[in-house]
Amino acid sequence: MVFKEIAGYYDYVYLHSKELFNHSTLVVTGKFAPNSRSMVVNEGGEPSVVTYYEFFIDDVLKGTYDEKRVEVFAAGGTTTVAEYMSKASLNQWVAAGLKNVGSKEVPSFQKDGQSVGQQLIKYSLKDQFNLETSKKFLLFLGLQNTKEYRILGDQWGALVIMNDSITNSIDNTVLKITELAK
Repeated sequence: MVFKEIAGYYDYVYLHSKELFNHSTLVVTGKFAPNSRSMVVNEGGEPSVVTYYEFFIDDVLKGTYDEKRVEVFAAGGTTTVAEYMSKASLNQWVAAGLKNVGSKEVPSFQKDGQSVGQQLIKYSLKDQFNLETSKKFLLFLGLQNTKEYRILGDQWGALVIMNDSITNSIDNTVLKITELAK
């Protein structure tokens, strides 16, 4: 059962693919593995959900990366109310109409007298991307916290490659991958 759906926001949404290339620490091509995991983070006082994906690298187009796989993350995902609210403040619990009938260490949330801790929260972005494992992608990645790579612009930074080309997210023009660095 879905308790709540939350709409997120984009970063880098208005950047052309060439600009995303310039802002990226690492640009790679390859395929997504079928496994992913979502988790709640709290940066800036508001909980949000991010999803981590395993990506198998074919080529590095910008930056230096010696491994054949990289774990990347993007905004969005699904988690339980209990996990989401564990990163929220007491005021945010109250604003959501939740009451903790457990302890601070092991919360047990209720709304209107019913347990909601295992219900789901879907944190999604408009036009959330679909990471098909059968397709080859170009990823624009930014280094975050000196060890994690975030897909810049979320779905705008994960573009399907067709005939060695991508479709630019801003104006839908088709670009050869070799044109990005120019």
